[in-house]
Amino acid sequence: MADPSSQVLPDWLVADDAYVPSRDRDGFLRRNVLRLTGLLTDFQVGAASYGRAASPVDRALGAVPTCVRMAGLLVCLVCVSAASNMAFVYLMLALVLVAMASRPAPAIVRQLRPAAIAAAVSALLMVPAALLGQPSAPVRMAVRVLTSLCLVLGLSQNVPWNRLVAALRAFHLSAEVILVMDLALKDLQLLGRAALELTEAIALRSVGVDRDRTASAAGVMGVCFLRMHDHAARQSEAMACRGFTGVYEVPAERVLTPSAIVYLAGIALLVCCFCFLEGAM
Repeated sequence: MADPSSQVLPDWLVADDAYVPSRDRDGFLRRNVLRLTGLLTDFQVGAASYGRAASPVDRALGAVPTCVRMAGLLVCLVCVSAASNMAFVYLMLALVLVAMASRPAPAIVRQLRPAAIAAAVSALLMVPAALLGQPSAPVRMAVRVLTSLCLVLGLSQNVPWNRLVAALRAFHLSAEVILVMDLALKDLQLLGRAALELTEAIALRSVGVDRDRTASAAGVMGVCFLRMHDHAARQSEAMACRGFTGVYEVPAERVLTPSAIVYLAGIALLVCCFCFLEGAM
């Protein structure tokens, strides 16, 4: 019987099989994953913080009915856009910045970053006007855009999407339109989650150089389309089984609460300031 210690393994069995994959640039996948994660976080941040916001300003505004806040926001946007005297725009910007300063740092960044980017782009677009004899046009436009977007983002990021959509019923918007908007927002969140899962799966399975990124992106879009097609069919069947007749019921909400009266008084004061600065009073 042969001695086991004297046996020699074949060369192919003892060869080093360490595989070092070629370096590949995965920045595209990583950026998409981070972007999708950020969008899904923005969808959930309003629902998570509604009613227990860390900011005193947001807690006070949270007691105001959403429809009243939307009406006040519309009035403020019209005044900021129509103001010929920049003093009113600077007044609104000061109020927005004071309210923003009371929020946590992540909320400030989430609100200020897109507004600042849009303001910078609008200022660049107004550079030709400055060269043609209106040197203050870029600054005026940038301040207006910054103020308007901060007002809009302050509402959208602190109020759940379902309450924003339901508040449109107070403006006598058609129930079918509200239903479509509500379902679209929910389905967009589901679509984002599906795209995030598929993108993460591709990143985990990608070994070496991916020479056909177009096929990977097309595969993600195709699978997302098939998933949402199946989801729409199941949702339609579920609504039919539950006896949905096309009437979108929105729970009634008391509008003239004490907090709403105080809020409307503040909006009226801002309108009076606008009229005074514009010389209408």
